[in-house]
Amino acid sequence: MPLEIKLQYDLDVTQYENEIKKLKHKAEIAKKTLFAEQLFQFEDNFEPDDKIEFVNQFLYFVTDLVLFPDIEIRQKLREYRFSNSTLKWFINLEDVLFELDRLSKVDGLFFLPNSWLFGIQSHLESKVFVSIIESFELNSIYNNKETNIIFEDFSKRFRRREYNEQKGQTPKSDWFENIINKQIDILEKTSGNDKEFVKNMYLKFAQADTGFFLEILNAFHVEGIPKNKVYLELFPLFKLILKDRKLLSEDEFLQEENAPYDADYSKYKIARVRKILLKK
Repeated sequence: MPLEIKLQYDLDVTQYENEIKKLKHKAEIAKKTLFAEQLFQFEDNFEPDDKIEFVNQFLYFVTDLVLFPDIEIRQKLREYRFSNSTLKWFINLEDVLFELDRLSKVDGLFFLPNSWLFGIQSHLESKVFVSIIESFELNSIYNNKETNIIFEDFSKRFRRREYNEQKGQTPKSDWFENIINKQIDILEKTSGNDKEFVKNMYLKFAQADTGFFLEILNAFHVEGIPKNKVYLELFPLFKLILKDRKLLSEDEFLQEENAPYDADYSKYKIARVRKILLKK
């Protein structure tokens, strides 16, 4: 392993261990919030604004539970009418860590575990966030198309930013607007002032397109092994976290009529992961 990569890896491992502790701590706080606070129930006769208020109760803490879906949490969220389409994205952290640990032991494969954990966590949180919005039917018609209120909000937000930049003005805005604009400013600076990239990232997030986060899992170094070996080893992790993709088990694959790839399950797994990571 090149020295530069070795130093980066050692630092990342330390950050990885610290991040796991942070995730567990945040989840403990979020669970207490879920059970301790008086959250009002969803009623069938709610007005649209009431429904938005209901969902807003959860958005500031529920994503901290994405990697910690114990039986109590799942049951409580079901009581609040969280759908299976949302709950399917709650994946146990220990299952994710098991896969990352297994991958770290593949001879010839080197990756940054904290970066990969960030990509996985962000992917799952994004899916949950948007799924909550859409499962409670917080939709709107924007530009003559049906979308969710998050996409509409981000679209309008970037239009306001672009307009204000053209006019060279800084209008007054509320605290939430200030927070979001500061986050966008930071991301634009980090991306080398690639404003179009940041805008597209936000709009993709609002549509639950998490390809940006999955691309992080394509950042790895190999020595003495082909990349196809990595794609093969990544399949179990992808099957774990990609609940909206058709990733067949071996039995399911062999039961397919005229199973592709010469009925070779390994070839199938490699092809599916390559297609996801390389978008081919």
